[in-house]
Amino acid sequence: MNIDRVHLTRWCQHEDEDFEFSSGITGIVGQNGSGKSNLLEAIRYGFTGQSRLHGEKKANLTWGTALSGKVEIWFHANGKEGYIRRAIDKATCQLKYDGEKYTTATAVAENIYKVLGISQRVLNEVVFVSQGDIDELLFVTPGRRLQGFQRLCGVDGTNAIRDALLKEANSLVVSDFSDQISAIELRIEHDLNPSIEKLGIEVQRLTEELDGLDEEAARRVLNTRDAAATAERNKARLEAYIAELDAKISSTNTAASTTQVDISRVTGVVERERGTYEAAKRSTATAESLRKMELTRQSFLRELEKLEGEALNNRSPDPVAVIRSMSPEAQKMLDYDKDDIKPLLAELTGKAEVCKSVMRLSGSDPKCPVCNSIVSNIDELRESAAKRAGAIEADLKAIYEMRDAVRKLEEDRIKFDAWKRSYDARMQQLQVNLANLPPEQAVPSNEEIRRLEGLIGAYESAQSELSDYNQRHSALKAKSDSLVQERERQVVDLQSCNMEMSGAFSQENIAAAEQVVVKVRQLRDDLASRNGTLTAKVEELGKATGMLNELKEKQGNTEKLVEYRKLIEDARRVLHGDTLPTLVISHYLRGMNMQMSEYLRVFNANFIASIEDDLQIPCVSSDGHPFVAERLSGGQKVAMALAFHMSISRLFGDLGIIILDEPTVYLDDARVDCVTQLLQKAKENAVAGTQFIVSTHAPELSSAFDATISLG
Repeated sequence: MNIDRVHLTRWCQHEDEDFEFSSGITGIVGQNGSGKSNLLEAIRYGFTGQSRLHGEKKANLTWGTALSGKVEIWFHANGKEGYIRRAIDKATCQLKYDGEKYTTATAVAENIYKVLGISQRVLNEVVFVSQGDIDELLFVTPGRRLQGFQRLCGVDGTNAIRDALLKEANSLVVSDFSDQISAIELRIEHDLNPSIEKLGIEVQRLTEELDGLDEEAARRVLNTRDAAATAERNKARLEAYIAELDAKISSTNTAASTTQVDISRVTGVVERERGTYEAAKRSTATAESLRKMELTRQSFLRELEKLEGEALNNRSPDPVAVIRSMSPEAQKMLDYDKDDIKPLLAELTGKAEVCKSVMRLSGSDPKCPVCNSIVSNIDELRESAAKRAGAIEADLKAIYEMRDAVRKLEEDRIKFDAWKRSYDARMQQLQVNLANLPPEQAVPSNEEIRRLEGLIGAYESAQSELSDYNQRHSALKAKSDSLVQERERQVVDLQSCNMEMSGAFSQENIAAAEQVVVKVRQLRDDLASRNGTLTAKVEELGKATGMLNELKEKQGNTEKLVEYRKLIEDARRVLHGDTLPTLVISHYLRGMNMQMSEYLRVFNANFIASIEDDLQIPCVSSDGHPFVAERLSGGQKVAMALAFHMSISRLFGDLGIIILDEPTVYLDDARVDCVTQLLQKAKENAVAGTQFIVSTHAPELSSAFDATISLG
């Protein structure tokens, strides 16, 4: 991969700056504090979304008090153009590559490392080399070197995994249930199964014996015996009840006959008095009609008298007469137009106010505001205008009052006209009603009316008595019919009793049937007892079987736990530092040593070095003398460190880019010259097409750069 261009917006010292990078070696040159390391951190943040700066991201990464910022990177990977952008103040980002576009933080995180072909760990540990870290893993204590290589090879978490596995193994509870399983199996085999088998045989025997008895026939014999005894008892009761019904029927018929005689007697009375009743009804109807007609006539006469009284009390008001009774001045004032008077009143009032203002402003010598001459009689002018205005205002008020009085009279006259029309209509209707009444006739006296009402009452009472007799006779007849039907039913029941008594079995048959019934009852009781015991044993067997299955399942889980614990122990042995981590590191070391030897040859180093499985670093000089790495000169150490970083970069994904932040920090002038020579040799040999981005404050390195970014 090659980084082509980086644009920073409000990132640390870089407010709005654009940087272009060479495909070879690009140097970032500037004094301390000019933003060299922050530019490299911006590249790290653009690809990973993380920064090694301390504190909150927004507080440490944005320019001054700015509220927003962003990092943009244009790059090439696998021959295809790419672009990534990340905001600083919020989790917004975008990745474009090979025609695809990703706009969420999750999508960018999932795809950026696929594009680069390496992991985030390799990007942070291998590609980016921080200040003073160029030879960190090579020339430190063995313990720190081991930790560094474990982290580099991705096996630094094995100890934490082994601790978690040990905790998991210690949390496992393994119990043995074999003794409980054996006890339950013995109980099922020697107790429950034999008991259930024996009870089943007894139940089958009792069932067969019960099936051999004809209980139904025995029940029929006993039922017949019981029915005959019951029929014998019911016969006497039915005979007495039938005799009682005969007596009730006779009594009811006698009462019905008596009622029939009363009906005949009252019917004769009603027939004889029917003519008298009808004549009395007609006479009372005529008397009532005459009385109502007379009341209507009196009502019409009273209403007519009332209307005549209202006519005497109501008189029509005359507005014209009232106006004529007024004085000529008042009549003239009625003709005044208030719209003509009001302007005059306003004019006089204004003049009075003007005079008053002039007096207040001019003091003892009032002057005209128009001609500026002294007005000696201004008090008289003001009083005259005020008096005339008051008189006109009083006349205007009098005009209003007189006009209101005339308007009130006109309204009263309109109301009187409406009342007069209503009066005439009512008077005409009353006269028509009186004319339509028939001539007056004599109304029967109260004594005559009471006599007629007495005749009507006597006839209606006789009719009511006749109705009561008819209802009583009907009720007695219905009761007699019901008693006869009941007697017929009882006679049928008596005949049935006689038939049941005649069909009874002999005493020998009855005794045999009783023995069968007793035997069936005993067998059923025994069968119910055996079934209850059998059910209890089956339930007990079910519970024992369920418990046995549960214990077997627990025992199976115990065996699985034992196997699981063994797997945990095996995994802990594999993850021990002397096994898997060592094997992984050894695997990577073989490839790393080959690459490192190749790069040392490119750098014309006068020694060769390799990293052993125990992480010791033996060296051999060009004349074949062995020595330890700690005896390397300063320049040789720099060459070995640079060869080491280039080899692990190629080994862990070969991203094709190495970013060195101040590689000459803490180095003396001789070592700085050595770094310069190494970079020039790397450029001359085009080492694996690797792109170098180097930040430095040492101007001596500039001769090795293909392009330089100068920061002020």
